[in-house]
Amino acid sequence: MIIEKKKAKRVLLIKYDTFGIEILKTLEKINFMKRNLIFASLIAFATMFTSCQQSGTQTANVAANDSTTVVSNIAVINIDSVLVTYKLAEELNAAISKKYANMQSKLEQEGARFQKEAEAFQDKLQKGVFLSQQRAEEEQQRLIKKQEELQRLEASYSQQLNAEQAQMNQTLYEKISAYINKYNTPEKYQFILNKATLWYSNNAFDITADVIKGLNEEYDASK
Repeated sequence: MIIEKKKAKRVLLIKYDTFGIEILKTLEKINFMKRNLIFASLIAFATMFTSCQQSGTQTANVAANDSTTVVSNIAVINIDSVLVTYKLAEELNAAISKKYANMQSKLEQEGARFQKEAEAFQDKLQKGVFLSQQRAEEEQQRLIKKQEELQRLEASYSQQLNAEQAQMNQTLYEKISAYINKYNTPEKYQFILNKATLWYSNNAFDITADVIKGLNEEYDASK
């Protein structure tokens, strides 16, 4: 009987070791949400903007290489500078950062509570506190379910943040694109390019400051 109890305890300890690894994976996923939020949306937006500008850059290059064509009316914009100084971008980023902070706090609290319960389970298991193997397995299953709930919560928060960041990027892209079209009416420039797509551009072609000023004036007028 004693031998059987020892065997059962060893089986549970082995199961717990595997369970413990899964706990660490869950906590690592939670900690991952703490990193890279501040610039994540900016990078995603810059990527979107760069992709949409790529065809324009290629067209400009073709025109510049054509000996029979002279392209002089070109302007460039530093989209990174726009994104960090445009008031609407600052406002939207602040809102997402606040929501993220609340989600992070909730996950940290739930993660710390879960970890304490898991450690308590391990301590009881090693000390032989459980009256039966069945009772120990029931407690282990309860913790596994709690772990799965925590993983689902983390995944739900990640999806919410990703969706809101995507919506924010789309809003900024539409606002900036609309203003650039307005700024270039009547047509002053044949090409307005994202500076990030270019190896080099003369500062004389840079209209970033004008665009930022105009965007923020529109933002202030809308408040």
